[in-house]
This record gives sequence, C-alpha cells and structure tokens, in this order.
Amino acid sequence: MTLASHRIGDAKRVVQEFRKSADRCTAFMEGRRSYEDVEVQPDPGYGDESVSIRLVEVVSYPDGVKIRVPHAVVVLREDTTVAMFHNFERPNTSAKKKPTGIPDELIKAQVEKIRHFGGVK
Repeated sequence: MTLASHRIGDAKRVVQEFRKSADRCTAFMEGRRSYEDVEVQPDPGYGDESVSIRLVEVVSYPDGVKIRVPHAVVVLREDTTVAMFHNFERPNTSAKKKPTGIPDELIKAQVEKIRHFGGVK
C-alpha cells in the first residue's frame, strides 16, 4: 500500500488521470518490464472515489521463456489522501485459486483508518 497526501484538487486529479489512463491503455513498458491485458474493473466504491484494474506483467528471460504474472491495483481517494493497493500472484501458484485481487476487508479497514486520521486536528 502507498499513501500520498495532496491538496484536494490534486488528489482528485490523481484518481481521474489514473482512470483515464487505465481506460485507454491495453499494454505498456516500464523500463525493461512489460505489462499487457490491462482491464479496468467495476468501480469498487471505496472512499470518495476509486478505480480498480487488473493487468499482467510479462517477464521474459534470455532463453525465450516468458512468465505471466497477474497483478491487481486499486487506487482510491479519501478527502485529500490517495491510497494505492497493489497485489500480484506469485508464479507457479495453483491455477484453481481465485483471480489476483486485494481483500475487500483490508481496503475498507484502511479507508476507515484514513477517515479517522483525517478527523484528528
């Protein structure tokens, strides 16, 4: 989890730009890492606004072997705080597991902590 505090307009813009980029993006490179199958998920409804995506990191080895690593990302805003949750499925895990995600109860608990902290003066 990553937390960042911004002025309210900037915090709103962070989430809006993340959503806009995710809507347009199907694949991208970050350094030597490549990501594909970017899919925006239904709005999870966390905080004041939130965005959820799934994507797959493709790890390529010199011998031509490629490993696909599923990732889940949730970005949410609660007032002026932006939180990003990220999880990935370790290679060679059971294919019978649920898709990679971030536990709902974990995110809700963190949003409550952010709300409580925001009320402290």
